[in-house]
Amino acid sequence: MLRALIEGVGLGLATGSFCLVGCVPFLAPYFLSERRRAAEDAFVLAEYLAGRLAAYVVFGTFFGLAGAFARPLLAGLVTGAVMTAAAVLLLLYALGKRFPEYNLCRLAGKMGFIRRFPLAVGFLLGINVCPPFLAGLAAMLSYGDLVPSILFSVGFFAATSAYLVPFLFSSKLARFPRINELAQVMGLLAGLYFLVQGVLMTASALGGG
Repeated sequence: MLRALIEGVGLGLATGSFCLVGCVPFLAPYFLSERRRAAEDAFVLAEYLAGRLAAYVVFGTFFGLAGAFARPLLAGLVTGAVMTAAAVLLLLYALGKRFPEYNLCRLAGKMGFIRRFPLAVGFLLGINVCPPFLAGLAAMLSYGDLVPSILFSVGFFAATSAYLVPFLFSSKLARFPRINELAQVMGLLAGLYFLVQGVLMTASALGGG
């Protein structure tokens, strides 16, 4: 069991920079679009990490129970669906920040699940199967047991989380109006991009191609 935890940590440390690149389009607009106190930044990051941890535990449990037959499904349909969902969340949040004068946009920003944006996106991005985590599936499937699979997921989560610490300080830049506006536009563009990618990936999986 200790071996599974160590292997998860090792993979996380080796590939954490890749995971960071995947998180930046979603987290940067959120952190840079408004000013917060240090304690608030810590809470936001903790929410995001809690979402990721929940996703990894669910993921590890699923593969510990389901086995190798589930991998093709996750590589297509599920990945496309969660990418679409995360993109929609980012778009709704960015619209609420960028165009607060419009009633629909302001309403979008006040929705309950948007107010829990870090937690929701953390969970969705945790499920969104990235190449480093796909590399770990072989190890998880080789264990043939539930507990090692979960420990591997937790180890991977702990190691990759270290790469997200710089976000604790990023919202300090939001006091500059230009950066604030740029973050809001970046949120809209990133949301649109990942929405298109998610829809195309889901359509391709459903179409069998």
